[in-house]
Amino acid sequence: MMLSVALFISGVQFFSMGLLGEIIARTYYESQNKPIYALREVKSHRKEAGRFDGIERGLPAIPNGSEPFTK
Repeated sequence: MMLSVALFISGVQFFSMGLLGEIIARTYYESQNKPIYALREVKSHRKEAGRFDGIERGLPAIPNGSEPFTK
């Protein structure tokens, strides 16, 4: 019985430390204005049937590799 209580309390402590670590990491990245992850390359699986710039949907322009992305 004592072992089960000790293991339960240890599990709660590990869970709490994980939550605390997640909060600290998110606060750090938000304060540094850094993205959570970085992309090396953006691959599109759409067929190139002409340049789609998304204006009809109100989306920002999608560069096709030859044009720089400007905002």
